[in-house]
Amino acid sequence: MATDDYVIQFGAAAASVANAAGRRFIESAHTPGIRQALWLFDDSAAEYVDVPIFLSRRYRGGDVAIRLALSATTATAPDQFRFEAAFLRLTAGTNAYPIAGAKITATYESRLNSNARADLPAVPEGTYLTYRADLGSESISIPGRVWRWATGPDFGKLPPDFNPNVVIPSDSFQLTWHRVAAPNWEVLRDLRGKVNSQVFLGAPAGTVLFLGAEISRQFEFVGDDGFWQVDFAFAERAIDLIGSGKAGWNYFFRENSFGGDHWTEVEDLDGNQPYASADLATLFTFATC
Repeated sequence: MATDDYVIQFGAAAASVANAAGRRFIESAHTPGIRQALWLFDDSAAEYVDVPIFLSRRYRGGDVAIRLALSATTATAPDQFRFEAAFLRLTAGTNAYPIAGAKITATYESRLNSNARADLPAVPEGTYLTYRADLGSESISIPGRVWRWATGPDFGKLPPDFNPNVVIPSDSFQLTWHRVAAPNWEVLRDLRGKVNSQVFLGAPAGTVLFLGAEISRQFEFVGDDGFWQVDFAFAERAIDLIGSGKAGWNYFFRENSFGGDHWTEVEDLDGNQPYASADLATLFTFATC
């Protein structure tokens, strides 16, 4: 600011809404033709006068606090009662800027998504997850020998070269983990191609397949400072079974139904299923040193 610019400017005094002092105007003794306001305070009760204070738009300091002290002086003429005004500089609870400029300490916090799903995996404090999904389907071909005509005189089987397509639900979704200090690289590598061993985002065990993750560096300052963003990709397959439950990634279509269901779990001769299971919530943990 220039040396002749004001920091504080006082507006015209006005009576408060409640407990206001009285006011009348008198001719100025020093400047003829100029009327001055005379405030009449009652010495037996607290009364108030509002004095608006404005800060210059060019002022770049902090808040300015002012204390206005009024003290009665000896009357110099009949019916005249004056007050002296003094501005006292506060030394507690305010900031002073003798050379202009100020040091500001800003505290930043992550803004969490208040509309996020309630069943998102738990993540370390200071990080958060966002979710997006593509609810789709896939078509699979079933051999014609499995089917027969639902009408006709003989309800015969379909020709071998006639393979009906069946559309089943197959969804994909992505979880983005923000402000990650130390991604757990070992867990990320180990859990690729595995299905959930327990309920995950509301989906039953065995129905969510972890496909992998895309990892990018963010907020890199100097050296090893900064954070990572991890985009996890999942695929969900949940086919309704006739009995109960959902058929997930280890279920395949069986030619001869069992218990009324053609979708049946499979395993190799050693009892191993095509997709191993794991706790997918461990994906959202920091790496340990």
